[in-house]
Amino acid sequence: MANFEVLAQDAPANPPDTPTFVPAPPPKWSGDQNTGPQPTKAGNANDGGALWWDHDDPGQNGHQGYPGAAGVPGAPGLPGGNTPIGVSYTITQTINGVFTIRLHGGQGQPAGQGGAGGTGGEGQDGGDSDDEQPAGLGGQGGNGGIGGPGGNGGNGGNINQFDLTVGVDVNTNSVQTTYEQGIGGAPGSGGTPGNGGPGGRAGSGGPQAIPGFQGQFGQSGQAGKNGTVERLRVTA
Repeated sequence: MANFEVLAQDAPANPPDTPTFVPAPPPKWSGDQNTGPQPTKAGNANDGGALWWDHDDPGQNGHQGYPGAAGVPGAPGLPGGNTPIGVSYTITQTINGVFTIRLHGGQGQPAGQGGAGGTGGEGQDGGDSDDEQPAGLGGQGGNGGIGGPGGNGGNGGNINQFDLTVGVDVNTNSVQTTYEQGIGGAPGSGGTPGNGGPGGRAGSGGPQAIPGFQGQFGQSGQAGKNGTVERLRVTA
């Protein structure tokens, strides 16, 4: 322990909790903004008509499902405390040995992890078969959502100017000052990716299509900035 200390408060050493909220999966594919509303099942095959207008149309393949929603951002870390402004100390008697001064900026809190991405939506079902015309394939499931971005670490606290007044003769080597810079908190990691949604079924009760692909991990946040350090000012 130093003879004289000015200690700013550290932020909590543990990061905030990871968000528990996970976006709900989107509904089964039923259209998009370009084509307008569409049914959750693709068009059926058509083998009807007379010979001169014979359709011979197979069942249409289902559309891929909607992608999952992105996860929510992680919580930022709290900043470390600053040392008070205007602190001063006066030495009024001869120093025997070494007089130590410790100045400490508060440590920033690590940030929280981002939330998990949402599951992708179910793909559209394929159209049914008709006579000799085959059924359509089901649509692939929607891809999972990207994980939420990690939070930014809390900034480290500043060491503000400290005034030392020396009222007696003293060897400058007898006064030693330690500066402990406030270190910024670590960034939060990105959230986990969402799972791919289920594939649609092939027409006429055929097999289910492959699910969507898993999403991507979210981006990490940024580390907190280190605090500034203002040096001791000595007045003799």
